[in-house]
Amino acid sequence: MLSVKILSLLVVFFSINSFAYARNNKNLNFYNKKDLFTNQRINFSDRTQYYGLNVKEVIDGNVLRLSSGQVFRLLGVDVPSVQQSGKFYNESKDLKIPIEVLSVMAKEALLFTKKLVEKKKINIEFDTQHYDLYGVLIGYVYLDEKDDADDGIFVNAEIIKNGYSHYVDTAPNVRYIELFKQLHQQAKEKARGLWKQWQR
Repeated sequence: MLSVKILSLLVVFFSINSFAYARNNKNLNFYNKKDLFTNQRINFSDRTQYYGLNVKEVIDGNVLRLSSGQVFRLLGVDVPSVQQSGKFYNESKDLKIPIEVLSVMAKEALLFTKKLVEKKKINIEFDTQHYDLYGVLIGYVYLDEKDDADDGIFVNAEIIKNGYSHYVDTAPNVRYIELFKQLHQQAKEKARGLWKQWQR
């Protein structure tokens, strides 16, 4: 009886992992079979980008909701979350930053990203993976050239450059890893953005 239960658990475990693997390794042809966005047409270039998408709202300093309702996370950007989850409390403890202070920092990061992209058109570029472990789209964001005076801004890099993100390992998505490292270092050295609190 015990061995049957163990076998059942193993089957469930491998099924979940197989699903996650398949999700992260989809062929582009599969994406083209069904439009992932209900309101907008998806176009792919050789570098698998989405073009001219509308940002409905910024949920967190590194998480966007598109007009379709789909959630998108910015690769290489690790900000304090306004959602006070286990990660939030662990960060407060590890960095020795009071919860109240970290909460204010999270709101600062959220406001910076809101000002940068909310209600604007963006282009999205993918790296090796299209989804994270939770099924959320991940990649790089640029302001659409037709929508803003500061057209073409690389949003991920802009958040890091202004000191609203910790360094985070993005492997296997490493297309801009060297750029992100340089920007992190500069922001840290100049105590930009949230680095004033992080380095206390």
